[in-house]
Amino acid sequence: MRLSFALIAFAGSAQAQGLPERLDCDTHTRQSVVITQSISAEFGPLICFDAPGLNDLTACAPDQGWGLSFGTGTAALAAVTADPAVATAHPDGKFAVLVEADRITAAASFGPGLPDLAGNDDATVWRLSISLSEGFGTASTQSGPLMVTCD
Repeated sequence: MRLSFALIAFAGSAQAQGLPERLDCDTHTRQSVVITQSISAEFGPLICFDAPGLNDLTACAPDQGWGLSFGTGTAALAAVTADPAVATAHPDGKFAVLVEADRITAAASFGPGLPDLAGNDDATVWRLSISLSEGFGTASTQSGPLMVTCD
């Protein structure tokens, strides 16, 4: 197990419980996966992902919410919401994050509907789930599944 819990609180924020400020992971194909928590002046506390298979959207969202990306250009973050109706109505890239006591799960989709954190639909184009206590998990990408190990 290669999971560290160096928790660093940042001023004026609510850090997601149990999630380090930065989590460095690797896939079995030696690709980097980095999860960070930060404060955006525009959107507030965000959890962001840099991982293989995440394209054409900004992979950031608040815990238990959605990050909504513009559909053109750099696909920058247009808005964040905790309202499923707002996220469902968004026509472009959507990124969802859920931090639980021992797990972080994230998913991405485009167009109608919402990304499915459980991975039970065809509209979700990317999904990652990591056990925080064990330091490993899986990612589902359009290129296929990936095993993920974190330190």
